[in-house]
Amino acid sequence: MDQSTETTTIYIRLLEEATTCSRPTEAVAMPDGSYEVLATPDYDPTDEVWEFVPGSRVHCATVDGPSGPHLLAVTAVADKLPNFHDGHFDGLWIGPNELVHVFLTTVDRKPFILELEGVKSMALTEVKQGNIILDLAIRSADELTPSDIQNVYGSDASSPQVSRALAAAKAEKLQILEINPSYGAEGTILFKSWKLIPRVAEPGQSHALRTRK
Repeated sequence: MDQSTETTTIYIRLLEEATTCSRPTEAVAMPDGSYEVLATPDYDPTDEVWEFVPGSRVHCATVDGPSGPHLLAVTAVADKLPNFHDGHFDGLWIGPNELVHVFLTTVDRKPFILELEGVKSMALTEVKQGNIILDLAIRSADELTPSDIQNVYGSDASSPQVSRALAAAKAEKLQILEINPSYGAEGTILFKSWKLIPRVAEPGQSHALRTRK
């Protein structure tokens, strides 16, 4: 790493410890909002088992600790989604600057936020209490179809706007999220990029921080 590269302090959970604790270390902030974990000067994998080893790319969340808020590594950067079959769509949040958060839970009750950036259009229907997912998939620009554009924009299949919008989406390398239900919510979202973030402990909950003696 270039000595001029600016770093940020993040915390990594320690595994195989008697109590819940974490180790502060430096990390390089990446353009996509993730961090590359760097080793501490005295890093020894035989002494401490880090949840994410040096060199890993991780997403962080701000959590409360004894010394105040800090960045905790919560998940490795993923290139594919976990299996959400029979899990739940819990809702969504529409933010500024084309940002959307989709709240999801797997069948084994692991909660996630699917963060979508550069959202261009979305169509969601049949939202109910207790929405159950049959299948949830993200497809790349190369896999976009006229039906995707028709569904997400609500266009008529014969409209010339469909072919123009499809060409534009492919040129921008947009992706599509497709939610297929067993019960309740279904729809599509057209967007630029995504990351999956575990939903962490409620504010006010904390864990011990480890400092090297």
